[in-house]
Amino acid sequence: MEIFKTSGVCAKEIGVEVENGILKGVKFFGCCDGDSKAFEILLKNKKTEEIINDLGHIECRDRGTSCMKELCKILIKIKERG
Repeated sequence: MEIFKTSGVCAKEIGVEVENGILKGVKFFGCCDGDSKAFEILLKNKKTEEIINDLGHIECRDRGTSCMKELCKILIKIKERG
């Protein structure tokens, strides 16, 4: 699992494991424990492109970002580096 720093959200880091465009595992560090566990279950084995399309626009309060938006930025970065 690769760990990424975040900015402007509750989760200070997000760990992801991507294989062939599929999110095999995700872990939110510093996020609400209940939300984190739910995200881990609901996002496991989803296509990264679907996650980006479905969740990339979600914002938390008036921050301009969210844990989901930060995750999507990470998934885009992984996709771009091939």
